[in-house]
Amino acid sequence: MKNERCKALVDHISRIQGQLDTLKKYINNNQSCEDITLLTSSVTKSFDSVRKKIVEGYIIEEILSKKIYSKSHKTVLENLKKIF
Repeated sequence: MKNERCKALVDHISRIQGQLDTLKKYINNNQSCEDITLLTSSVTKSFDSVRKKIVEGYIIEEILSKKIYSKSHKTVLENLKKIF
C-alpha cells in the first residue's frame, strides 16, 4: 500500500482502539445497554470501513495499477471499487 493509504488506515485503527477503550469503560461502569449497543455498532461500522479501504487498496494497487486484467474486466473492477 502507498504510504498515505497506510497512514490513513493506521489512524483509523487508532480511532477504533479509542472506541474499544471507551467500550471497556462503558461496560466496567455499568453504562446503559443502549449506550453500549450504540458504541458497539459504531465499532462494527469502523471495522467494516477499514476492511473496505483495504479491499479498495488491493483493487487499485494490485489489479488496476499492474494492469493484470483484460479490458472487459476494467469496468467490472471500477464498479467493484465504487461498491467498496
